[in-house]
Amino acid sequence: MRNKYYLYLVELGGIQDFIFSSNNLQVNIGASALVRAITDQWIFDLLSEKNINVHIEPGSVRLTFSDETIEQDDLDAEIVYIGGGNALILFKDEELIHQFDKKLSQRILVEAQGISLISHSIEVDLNADNLKEKNAELHEKLGIKKTSLATQSSLAGLGVSARCVFSADPAGGIWKDPGKNAIRVSDRVIAKLRYRKLAETYLAEITEALVGFSDLNYGFISNFDDFGEKGVSSYIAIVHLDGNRIGKRIENLGEGFNFPAENRKYLKLLSAFSESCKSAAKNALVTTLEKLLMSLEKEEGIDFIQQKYDLAGERLQHSERRLLSRVNVDVNKLPFRPLVFGGDDVTFICDGRLGLALAKEYLVNYGAQVLEEGKEQKKAPVGRAGIAIIPNHFPFSQGYEMAEALSGYAKKAGNNGTEPSLDWHIGKNGIVRPLGETRNVQYPVAYGNLLSRPVKLSAASDYDFSTFEYIVKTFQSANDWNERRNKVKALYALMREGGEKVASFLTNGNLPPLPTDSKIQNLGNLSKEGWYSRQCYYFDALEALDFYIPLEV
Repeated sequence: MRNKYYLYLVELGGIQDFIFSSNNLQVNIGASALVRAITDQWIFDLLSEKNINVHIEPGSVRLTFSDETIEQDDLDAEIVYIGGGNALILFKDEELIHQFDKKLSQRILVEAQGISLISHSIEVDLNADNLKEKNAELHEKLGIKKTSLATQSSLAGLGVSARCVFSADPAGGIWKDPGKNAIRVSDRVIAKLRYRKLAETYLAEITEALVGFSDLNYGFISNFDDFGEKGVSSYIAIVHLDGNRIGKRIENLGEGFNFPAENRKYLKLLSAFSESCKSAAKNALVTTLEKLLMSLEKEEGIDFIQQKYDLAGERLQHSERRLLSRVNVDVNKLPFRPLVFGGDDVTFICDGRLGLALAKEYLVNYGAQVLEEGKEQKKAPVGRAGIAIIPNHFPFSQGYEMAEALSGYAKKAGNNGTEPSLDWHIGKNGIVRPLGETRNVQYPVAYGNLLSRPVKLSAASDYDFSTFEYIVKTFQSANDWNERRNKVKALYALMREGGEKVASFLTNGNLPPLPTDSKIQNLGNLSKEGWYSRQCYYFDALEALDFYIPLEV
């Protein structure tokens, strides 16, 4: 029996720009499906004529792994893990790798222009090498390759070339949009649009897992113009969610194993961990969608989402809810669209007023999952969220970049990724500066920092997202505040002028103390001034009053 094989790692580059560069949602949807297809299906297609350990059931898009191994069953290739833009494969010989790399590169060049392919392989001896060390070496060498990758550029075309309305590349064809308007589009855009049908198949993996909604004829928005309500709100939330310290947890896989004797056990653990990461993200997304659907109400034939309960958990009366914001919903076009999913991270878009609530719901559900790390005591994943709330016609790529940057800020707030956390930005007037510059210029004032975010999802004693929710709900629905909308708006502007001005405003206006929960009620004169130790505890909530509607059942 042969012992030497080749461990091959492949990653896709340029994914973010490829998916998010267009302001047409159907193009984004198709682009996301195309990227997922490269790892989930193209790799399988290219290896399907070989003897491998994976198959796809007829009519399905989900890969099924067998128990076959490359050394026991004389496989040409053994897929260890696949999906989310990367794959780890054990090949029988180098020639197979060269053939596979060539064919995959050619197909990407033709069908997915703008995506780059980065790969590397090393020889391994399953009976003599420490596979954990070899895997780390392979990732390190691939990382070096990624840093030296040449920048891709498209051909500019001729001076007389017609231009694509989405990318400004030379137009290669005509696409009729949902309104039957003929639009010039580039070859890149045409390729993305071809994958819209597959996108619906991927989305069906989520909807088919829902429990209790088979009688509800619902669908999903596929046009940015369908988000929001004319004259009420026209904002979307781009929500980027990721697992914290996943790379570190991968590094720790196999600790205590007896290498090389347990190389095979290590390979199985890599595969199981990858699948558990994907399952955790999928299950969290499914449960989040279920919560969205359960929060729907109907009145006079109109479906809507609105706060249902007061701070004490009592059902609000109809008269008490008349001043509360609500999102009217067309169930055929739910104001929610998963865009990137199938790996260990998720990006979805939704009505701007639901972004914070949906992000919170996902993080709670994600933390209820477990990851397979080869230990008897399984541990839950820890997530973070970045939420960019922007006008629905703001450049989508910039909105996504902001959501991703916010996710990075959130990680730091969660004790460097050990606790779930989230951060957000509300671009009420559009976004001009980069996020870091905006925060350094817009929010520091003479009295300290206006922002309390990013925040942990929950904390034993600190200001956290539940504190933020408590303050928002108090201003929105408590009897002392809900009919003083103009006073609340004035308070929002006045927070920039410091605690003394706030205290005078509250006194002169005969207003109640500012809301405090048990975590912040003992911080000096916080309920009178809104500030403590050069930190404003109310600006975040006041800014979000029109952008937070809880999901309540």
